[in-house]
Amino acid sequence: MADSLSLAVMVRDDAVRLRRCLQSMRDFTDEIVVLDTGSKDDTMDVAREFGAQLHEIEWPNDFAKALNVLLGFVKTDWLFRMDSDEWIDQDQAKILRTHTRESRVSAYTVIRKDMTSSGIIDETDILRLWRAHENIRYKGVVHETISRSDIESAWPGKVMLRSDIKFWHDGYLGEALAEKSARNLELLRIDAEQRPDNLEVRAMLATALFGMHEPDGPTQMEQLMETFLASGTNELAGPQVAQAIVIYLETLPLERVKEERTQRIVEKAVERFPKNPVVLFYAGIIERKREDFDAALRYLLTMEDLVRRNDFDRSMSIPAPFLGERMWKALGFVATKLGREDIVQRCRIGLSASPPNSGR
Repeated sequence: MADSLSLAVMVRDDAVRLRRCLQSMRDFTDEIVVLDTGSKDDTMDVAREFGAQLHEIEWPNDFAKALNVLLGFVKTDWLFRMDSDEWIDQDQAKILRTHTRESRVSAYTVIRKDMTSSGIIDETDILRLWRAHENIRYKGVVHETISRSDIESAWPGKVMLRSDIKFWHDGYLGEALAEKSARNLELLRIDAEQRPDNLEVRAMLATALFGMHEPDGPTQMEQLMETFLASGTNELAGPQVAQAIVIYLETLPLERVKEERTQRIVEKAVERFPKNPVVLFYAGIIERKREDFDAALRYLLTMEDLVRRNDFDRSMSIPAPFLGERMWKALGFVATKLGREDIVQRCRIGLSASPPNSGR
């Protein structure tokens, strides 16, 4: 069939969640391909229970290398890749399957809904559904990605589309998070050594060091901001850079908010990420702290317009309250300062319709 589909999963020691993952897709896929990287529990038995094509390798300490081995075993026209701590609801799986019948499309992003310990659901657009091709492979030791250019080169004349398909992820819950963070930090250091000029890799490393309160975290973050300010408009600046900038602005001491350098970071961030609602939110917050309420209003109104039209960049993880409660409160505060009662009233209506948290 021209639209045959594989579910591809890499796993180790995650039997219970693997069963949930495979169960969620078993009725919507032509084959299941599982790559095990050294399980000691019942993971491989679960894979066999679902009739999976099962392969084993020794963990190479490199996510891209391992995942590319997995991709090499896929023989269908399309593949949908999930981790064992992810699953999809049946109605969404049915829609996903129909997407593979679009002959003009090479790949789709789907929306991953990340469950967090706070009860807030984060949402991220992520490439997980594409036409299989030997030249479409992952890059990056950790937080691995597939480049758009590789897909366009593999499937010339076809288009990549953003879909509204949603699937679930609960890998950020539980005691394993600290262990994962330490493992990822080690791999990020390796990746940074291998790709020292890659701004995305540097952003991931700086963010990890800063978030884990490592001694060199603040220095790495400051150096990243300098590199970002010096970067040209054609240089890669993707979601990991945006995430780092957001964290930097969010934690910036009040005495540094009014620095001219901070103003330049804000302006360049908005220029490079004009559809990122979280970047626009913090641009508005910084201008509010600077007491430039007109500038704050412009940023927050742009954010509101993008959210209203559902035309915003989801490539960075976005906590649900930013698209509702937090946006309305920030916009309402600034509008009040400027005497814009029309906007204040709109914010009241928005707040009344926005739950404090967005759960399942």
